[in-house]
Amino acid sequence: MTRKKDGIEPRGIRQTMSDLHTWVGLLAGWILYAMFLTGTVSYFKDETSQWMRPEMPHLAMMPDPAQVAQRVANTLGGIAAGSTQWSYDLPSARSGAHRRARRTSARFRKAGSIR
Repeated sequence: MTRKKDGIEPRGIRQTMSDLHTWVGLLAGWILYAMFLTGTVSYFKDETSQWMRPEMPHLAMMPDPAQVAQRVANTLGGIAAGSTQWSYDLPSARSGAHRRARRTSARFRKAGSIR
């Protein structure tokens, strides 16, 4: 290998590629770490919300899904009789609340949440 006049050897392609590999690997690793962390946090959103709001009562016993479905259908039948589409999620083991929504014209509006 030849030396420059000031005594510093020029960097070879192998060392340059090694440095590039290191920095690209670190950057990709941190991006993946951020993605996995935010995915984990969003998966446990309901549990985190319950933990952050201890004043909200947590249901110890699950309500009967048939009764909840009938109550939601009666409520939506009264307030959204002319809707083209209804949608609701029943309570699950992770969330004691149910969500309901209705479609009027071209927009999809949330009708609220009942516990």
